[in-house]
Amino acid sequence: MNSFVKSLIQPILETEGQNIALVPGGFKPPTAGHFALVDEVAKNSNIDKVIVLIGHKNRDGVSKEESLEIWNLYKKYLSSNVEIQIAEKSSPISDVASIIKNNPQNMYYPVVGIRNEMDLGDLKRFDSLKGKYDNFKPLVIQSEEGEDRISGTNTRAALIGGEKERFQQYLPTELTDEEKDKVWSILTKTPVEEGTCGYNIDAATGKKLNTPGGIEEMYAEPSKFSYPPMIKSLTEYMLDKGMNIRPLPKVKFVDDDAENAQNFFGKTAYYDPNNRVIVLYTMNRHPKDVMRSYAHEMIHHMQNCDNRLNNISTTDINEDDYLYKLEEEANLKGTMTFREWTDTLTEGVLKEEKEDDLISYPSNFKPDTNILVVFKNNKNYPNLEPLFDEYGYGFYYPENKTIILDGEVFVNSNLDFKDMKIVEAHEIAHLLLGHTGPYSADDEMDADLGAYLLLKDKGFSTEKLEKQFKFRHGIDFNEELLERVKDML
Repeated sequence: MNSFVKSLIQPILETEGQNIALVPGGFKPPTAGHFALVDEVAKNSNIDKVIVLIGHKNRDGVSKEESLEIWNLYKKYLSSNVEIQIAEKSSPISDVASIIKNNPQNMYYPVVGIRNEMDLGDLKRFDSLKGKYDNFKPLVIQSEEGEDRISGTNTRAALIGGEKERFQQYLPTELTDEEKDKVWSILTKTPVEEGTCGYNIDAATGKKLNTPGGIEEMYAEPSKFSYPPMIKSLTEYMLDKGMNIRPLPKVKFVDDDAENAQNFFGKTAYYDPNNRVIVLYTMNRHPKDVMRSYAHEMIHHMQNCDNRLNNISTTDINEDDYLYKLEEEANLKGTMTFREWTDTLTEGVLKEEKEDDLISYPSNFKPDTNILVVFKNNKNYPNLEPLFDEYGYGFYYPENKTIILDGEVFVNSNLDFKDMKIVEAHEIAHLLLGHTGPYSADDEMDADLGAYLLLKDKGFSTEKLEKQFKFRHGIDFNEELLERVKDML
């Protein structure tokens, strides 16, 4: 164990109340590393109880309910003093603070799992509690050197890629093969109840559906690529964007039509509005192309839900101007929705792909502007560091139409993908508002207001921006302030 990390681990003290370890996290899904962490803490003779707190946020289609169901599979292999529950608040860290505050008779040990010294930044999440409460002390547990089985991002990557064997390598070795298959089943094909139209959980919330409206019998395809997690994730993204797609359609795959696959004019996908069914032809097609077809057909499904597919008597867009406009909408909106969704799949990868010295992509908010995220192992980082110190998280480089962001800020802190999108939107707002002069408090406020509008337009969360507004600008956020900038963007 690293001596620096070891020095942080303090002996657990006996108290008059209970000694309770709190293990907050996303656990989307819970991995072998998470299991080992909880198991180690639970076996500590000075710990009376361990409470695992599951966060609310979905990750690539994995919900809190699915996480709980998987943890309950694991529970038979854990000590009887382990309790698993979904956090009451959206953030499990907020639950930790409430529990400590409301139960002064107990001694609490918020648990932090450490893979390497880079993860020590996670300890900062409890800094706000220091000095307020005497009944808590962070407990640091380090995994074995090089062990990466705690990575939820890598596990989800295997899930999304349909790599079942690789995915199951991230599960606890204590599980039987049948139990590992059950975990895979939970995350890729939710059981269908007789008389419903598919998932018996809501694609967006994970809650049980009492009425038809899920995705039915779509997972029988023998294809090597597993589409269900991707279909679920994209559908959930569309729901989060407020698209009118309920009741959700049935989705079926045709992956063995060799004649169609070899025909230049063969089918790629189609939507049956009468039965609300999307059919996808997958043979010899790249999965990304198949998913793009799904996005396209989902726009036709949305048009059907809007009652806009009535009285169409032809499939030839050259014969019907109205049909032409519907197809034009499906092409444009389907493509852009697919593109925006794929951009969100980068969420959470920064810490996992730290070995890359930079990440580059077109801006979500201004595609002709490039975003360049630079990490300290890039040879040019020492030259950029003084500029980051001067300008903050990033700055605009007009010669190359590039916004350069400090990747280290997002790796070695509690900041995440959503924070990066806020910073990106803020810098783009500066650009769109024509801010070229030295620092100005008014310009900074206007850039935050512009960022709010840009984030809203693309379906990203603005919650953190609103919460930080008063801290940054001295006044509460309200939508009346948007009048300052809305006609300038």
